[in-house]
Amino acid sequence: MGIKLPSGFRANGLNCGLKRKKKDLALIYSDSVCEASALFTPNRFKAAPVTLSIKNLRGGRAQAVVINSANANCSTGRAGYADALSVNKAAAKALSLPLNRVIVASTGVIGKRLDAGKIIDAVPSLVKGLSQNGIYLAAEAMMTTDSFMKVAHKSIDISGRRVSIVGMAKGAGMISPNMATMLAVFMTDAGIEKAALRRAFKDAVMNSFNSITVDGDMSTNDMAAILANGRAGNTVIGLSSASYKKFSSALNDISLKLALMIIKDGEGATRSAKIEVTGASSKEAAERAARRIAESPLLKTMLYGTDPNPGRIVAALGASGVKIGKKGADIYICGKHVFKGEAILPHNRSSLKKAMTRDMVDVRIVLKEGRHARVIYTCDLTPAYININKGYS
Repeated sequence: MGIKLPSGFRANGLNCGLKRKKKDLALIYSDSVCEASALFTPNRFKAAPVTLSIKNLRGGRAQAVVINSANANCSTGRAGYADALSVNKAAAKALSLPLNRVIVASTGVIGKRLDAGKIIDAVPSLVKGLSQNGIYLAAEAMMTTDSFMKVAHKSIDISGRRVSIVGMAKGAGMISPNMATMLAVFMTDAGIEKAALRRAFKDAVMNSFNSITVDGDMSTNDMAAILANGRAGNTVIGLSSASYKKFSSALNDISLKLALMIIKDGEGATRSAKIEVTGASSKEAAERAARRIAESPLLKTMLYGTDPNPGRIVAALGASGVKIGKKGADIYICGKHVFKGEAILPHNRSSLKKAMTRDMVDVRIVLKEGRHARVIYTCDLTPAYININKGYS
C-alpha cells in the first residue's frame, strides 16, 4: 500500500515537454491555507524561482508548491525571473489563489532559458489530475540525475488525533549544504503555531539535509519547505507545549531518512559513510573537522576502493585547522581503532577491508579538547560520478 498525503493535501506530476518523455512538472496543493516555512540556498547566485519564493513566503503562509525539473532557471537574468513569475501566475490562477500562496521551484541545467510556455500550457491538466495518492507522481517529476524516488512518512498521535507528516525530496549530485542540489517538500495536517513550525523545521533540516555531502558543491536552487494545514484537528502545537517534542522528533526522523536516501543515491555512489567527530572544542570546530573529512576526495576514493588507509583521515583532519592538543586524536574505522594520539596503530588490513564493503562505513574521530560533536554523512567518489557529470549540459 502506497503513501497517502495528509488530510487536505493533493499532488500530481506529469510531462510538460521539458524532458522528452519522463515527468518534469510537479504540483503539491492544500485545500486550505497553510502555515509555511522554508529554507533556501545561501549561494550568492540564487536561481529566479528561489528569489521569487523567498518573496512569496514573507507572510509565512502558502497553499501550493509547483516544481519543474530539467531546467534550473538560473543565471538567466531578468527574463528568468519573468519566467518564474509567469509560472507562479498560471498556477495561482488555476488554483484560485493569491500569487503569494504559491511556492515555485526549479531544478536542472543552469544557464538555459526556461520554456515557461510548456509549463503554463500543462498547468490545467496538472491541477485536474491532483490526487491524495499523487505523491509518487510528484516525486518522480522533480527528479534529475536521481535513480529512484525519495518519499517518507510518519504518523503520530497528538492530543488524541492522528497527525501525518509526508516528505518528498530529490538530489543526487551537487550535494553540499547548506543545503544541496536538493529540493524537499514536507506536508503535514498538524495544527501548529508559526514559530513552532519554523523552529522544528530548521532543526530538522540542520540534522539531515545540512548534514550530508556528495561532492562539496553548493547548488543555486536548493529549497526545503514545509506546509501545515491543521486539518488533523489536534490541539495546536506551540513551542512550549508537550506535543512539540513529539512533532519535532517525527519531523527529524523522516528528514534524516530522506537525506540518507540522497546520500545512497549520490551520483555514481556505491556506499555511504558516517563521519562522526566528538570531543571538539566548539560546535564550529566539530563542524569544520567533520565536513573537511567528509568532503576529502582522498577519503571518498578510499571508500570506493575499500582501502583502509587511516592516513587519508589524518591528513584531512590536520588540514581542517581545528585545535588538536598534546593528547592527539583517536580514529576508528568500522569500530576498529586505527590511530591513537599521533600514530597509526597496527591493524588487520584484510579484516578491515572486508568490513568497509558494508553499505554504510562508520568513521569516528575522537578529539580531546571539549564536548562538542558533529555527524556528516557522505558517499564514495567513483568513475561513474565523472561519467555522469562530464557532459551534463
